[in-house]
Amino acid sequence: ERHECLEIPEHFKTVRVSRESPMLFCVADPENEGICPLSLTQWLSARHNELVQVVSAAIVRPSRADQANPRQQGARYGPPVSSRLMAQHDLVKYDANMLMQFVKTRCVTYGDGGRLNFDFKQLERQLRREMARPEITLELRAFQWLREGAAQT
Repeated sequence: ERHECLEIPEHFKTVRVSRESPMLFCVADPENEGICPLSLTQWLSARHNELVQVVSAAIVRPSRADQANPRQQGARYGPPVSSRLMAQHDLVKYDANMLMQFVKTRCVTYGDGGRLNFDFKQLERQLRREMARPEITLELRAFQWLREGAAQT
């Protein structure tokens, strides 16, 4: 509905990006068509950071000193990574197929009478390992449109 204080125009809300779409809808920019990819990028970054914070809290139980001083608690989980410097290994990348494959091969055993036994502790350890990633600090370089560069000279 909105991007920060700016209301997103109605015709932008109906756009579906495809190979035939203008490139304007693919370049993050705080104005015009660029609002759509910018707000999507900010939303995805926020969801990534929320998940990382939950995993960090589950991995490291805060000490009494951390609880008394919340500012130092964040530093204990590692520094955030700039979006300009991040790579694939900094991102949470996990899907249902990976999860099911791990459950089938490592977390399920057969008990008496064909009863299934699940090792949820092992599953939890695996998910914590796979999702322990740094938070992202979103830093997007402004895109210089060709006409804007010519107009400045």
